[in-house]
Amino acid sequence: MIRVTKQDVDQISYLARLKISEKEFKKYQDELSAILEYADLINKADVSGIKPMVNITGLSDVVRNDEKHPSELLRDEVLSNAPDKKDGYIKVKSVLN
Repeated sequence: MIRVTKQDVDQISYLARLKISEKEFKKYQDELSAILEYADLINKADVSGIKPMVNITGLSDVVRNDEKHPSELLRDEVLSNAPDKKDGYIKVKSVLN
């Protein structure tokens, strides 16, 4: 039987930035232990004769190639919508200090 300790729950709650009352510790300790027990049960299943499966629907993503295409817009048309511009470019706030 896999048993989650109070220290485990304390560490998980710290990492998740959750404040847990003393009453909740026992509840989460039991629930996490049950989850780990179930995962252990699944890990013990014999899947040696089963082919790994990536997709259950048979569908695949249809994406176009990432290719460069010329724009139909002129630079002045694009810049006319910009709230701020400088030297033929759209001026934006700095994102790096």
